[in-house]
Amino acid sequence: MPRALLLEDHKETRDAMRKSLERLDFQVDLAANASTAVKLLTTPKYDVIIMDTGEAQSKEKSYELAKKALRTNPQALMVAITAFHSTRLVSEARDFFTMVSRVLPDRTDYLAEDIQYMLEKTAYRMKIRDRTL
Repeated sequence: MPRALLLEDHKETRDAMRKSLERLDFQVDLAANASTAVKLLTTPKYDVIIMDTGEAQSKEKSYELAKKALRTNPQALMVAITAFHSTRLVSEARDFFTMVSRVLPDRTDYLAEDIQYMLEKTAYRMKIRDRTL
């Protein structure tokens, strides 16, 4: 069962995203703010880390949190989510995140399916790589 950390301050979006991931058999830990996420990131245990890039109040704080997440969970799929979508945000976030997606409470199923696909694709590539070593 894949494990996910979801950092999202908007309760409706957080609950919808959690339900979408749980329907796909993810175990989900929730963080409504950056300080809770930091506490949860003390041990390497996540396959995917989903962060609302606006939650940390500035992109610099979001990116610092993303760096910390990758230090403790280097194999994790990093997903940036936002209710606002701009070309600049997407291009800047790609430096730290594997995926960047606009998410709204009624569209979380699509994102959850994309995350599941990316994890399966990554696991398959790792299996192929290990077989050839």
